[in-house]
Amino acid sequence: MSSTGAALLVSGTEGQREHYAEKGDVPVFNNNCIPEGLRPYALVFDATGMEDASDLKTVYAFFHNLIKKVSACGRVLVVSRPPAAYAKPEAASAARALEGFIRSVAREMGRKGITAQTVYVPEDADDRL
Repeated sequence: MSSTGAALLVSGTEGQREHYAEKGDVPVFNNNCIPEGLRPYALVFDATGMEDASDLKTVYAFFHNLIKKVSACGRVLVVSRPPAAYAKPEAASAARALEGFIRSVAREMGRKGITAQTVYVPEDADDRL
């Protein structure tokens, strides 16, 4: 990872982090391994394993210190299930909260040319993530 914005950082709910770490394609976020001066060009968070509002703490932990460091014209992406796809109302409301969070990020960071999006992925598409 370089400090010039050539880094892609990926994280997710607990099970999703292990999924990406096993694949080994991209660096998986760990609070202890972010180099000083890092200016990532993209932050990706996989929330497909979200079960209730307590999982939003993971979202906060990932974005809290990194969101201001995204390089100009960078990207913020959250991968989630459609809120209607969740069986439990707690998970559906957490997905809606996540959607609102990303809209706020888009408004705040848009003036730096940074885009923020939520991508809804159906459950049968997990093997293609």
